[in-house]
Amino acid sequence: MPKQFSDRHSTQVSYFALILSGGRAARMNGIEKGLALFSGQPMIAYVIDAVKNAQHIAISCNRESQTYNSLLDDKLSHQHKNLEPILADLPSCFADQMFADKSGPMAGVLSYFLNWRALVENTPIEAESTELELQKLMELPVVVISSDMALMNNLTLSELIEQWHQSQQTCLIAQSGNRDHYLPFIVKLADGIRLAGKMKDRLESHRPQAKKDQNISHRDFSIRNWLANLNVQKVTTGQGLESKRFRSANTTEELKNMEREALKLEK
Repeated sequence: MPKQFSDRHSTQVSYFALILSGGRAARMNGIEKGLALFSGQPMIAYVIDAVKNAQHIAISCNRESQTYNSLLDDKLSHQHKNLEPILADLPSCFADQMFADKSGPMAGVLSYFLNWRALVENTPIEAESTELELQKLMELPVVVISSDMALMNNLTLSELIEQWHQSQQTCLIAQSGNRDHYLPFIVKLADGIRLAGKMKDRLESHRPQAKKDQNISHRDFSIRNWLANLNVQKVTTGQGLESKRFRSANTTEELKNMEREALKLEK
């Protein structure tokens, strides 16, 4: 049975955050989705606030990287100035790597964890303390969330992270009724790096063929199917307004509906 949780309290825990904002915004009239205004601010500004306690925040973006960097600097200047040395080379904003003809949120997820793999492989282990620090970082959770989840807040994410720590599973998602929410999801950094490497190897192994990646469909190249490789813990949201924090806006109409829901959540 999925566990129940509420968003009424918060616990300070260590984690990393990835915000996905690399889509084409085809259904948002060409507006960069993360930068679309929601109650007067870019949607991603609310998501950054929700993950503000992360040790490091990265944004997957294929456009407007300077704007996203500026938003991070404005909101989290203290974090950028006080990064642990080992994290200094981890990019805050990055374009998705090319995976043949594959794109979408999964490209951002793979690119992020492959950036981590490169960081780990290129970090000189000159002292035992460095190796211990890397091992410690590998055990931390990564929160992966979309830039259009402007109703999400720090309290709800903190509770999800706490549930992840308490569970014996390697990955955690929320569930409302019969609906699984695959964003945000929480996964241990080491597992994300391992699975990203396996997926990259699988993609590259098909490149010499006449039909690139013919064994990997666009449906396979999805967060849902990627997470199927892990033991996923599901926690249920409440029956009231709390579940609305997991909504996202893929169209201008959905954005307007979310703004109305935000007014209810504030009451």
